[in-house]
Amino acid sequence: SKAIATYQHLLKMNPQHTEAYLLLGTLYAQEGRLAEAMATFDQLQRLYPDNPMALYYKARILLDMKLYDQAEAAYLAVLAIDPSFEHALLDLAYLYEATNRPKAAEEVYLRLLAFDSNNVQAHTRLGNLFMRQGNLDRALQHFDQLLRHNRKDVESRLKVGIIHLQQKNYEDAIQDFTFLLKDEPQYDQALYYLGTTYEEKGESEQAIVNLRLISRTSPVWTAAQIRLALIFSKMKDYRAGQEVLQEAIAKQPDFPDLYLYSGLLYEEEKNLDEAIKIVDRGLERAPQDPELLFRKGVLLDKKGDKNA
Repeated sequence: SKAIATYQHLLKMNPQHTEAYLLLGTLYAQEGRLAEAMATFDQLQRLYPDNPMALYYKARILLDMKLYDQAEAAYLAVLAIDPSFEHALLDLAYLYEATNRPKAAEEVYLRLLAFDSNNVQAHTRLGNLFMRQGNLDRALQHFDQLLRHNRKDVESRLKVGIIHLQQKNYEDAIQDFTFLLKDEPQYDQALYYLGTTYEEKGESEQAIVNLRLISRTSPVWTAAQIRLALIFSKMKDYRAGQEVLQEAIAKQPDFPDLYLYSGLLYEEEKNLDEAIKIVDRGLERAPQDPELLFRKGVLLDKKGDKNA
């Protein structure tokens, strides 16, 4: 490319131009010319062995290539030169998460927070890590810390509500999601989790109201329709549940779970023939879907039609 040619020319004129090496190596990497990128960063490292940037960019390439052992060694070398290098610490922690070493990741995030106690990415990632581990109290500490500095942090407010929901602290969760929706009335995930909270609390009518407010264009609309159908099923209103699922199937005919849950509702009604029909419709769309195949086997077994 012209940009690569420009930086190559610049380096011929000034072979010690640090920024030109970094930009040239980055361009090589973006074009998939990884060997040339690494050679460029190696040259910069030879010129300036105490500058961590060449090593850092090499580490990024190795991380992108999923060469985790080599990437880890490179990041540790970067941090030996500059122990407070924020991006290197964040990348190293991500590497530890990607290689299923959550304790090591936690230690690196805490190391970054020792340098910068308000680091947003470190608090966010630690909060997410603790949520995945089910360590909800520690996750809550990090999202609360984020909100102390930015009350308009929508994602952190949502996660605080989700944590309260997971802790079965329903009143706090309802308050979290309700206040969030006052500021963001169309926030689909807040509507979804508010509906879920009411459902778990046993207030089905309120759950239905909030789930029905989710826009048909929302990424969570389909999940909301399944949850609505299950609420109607608990209320023994199978007709309403099937209406919700059939409308969803008409909108998203290639979504296997819609057929699966429709079949489950028919199965609850002891209407095995209709259950098999809807599962078969799903298998026409997704012939290898394991859940649909398993459900059909269960249904045929219940009918005693083992050879079908």
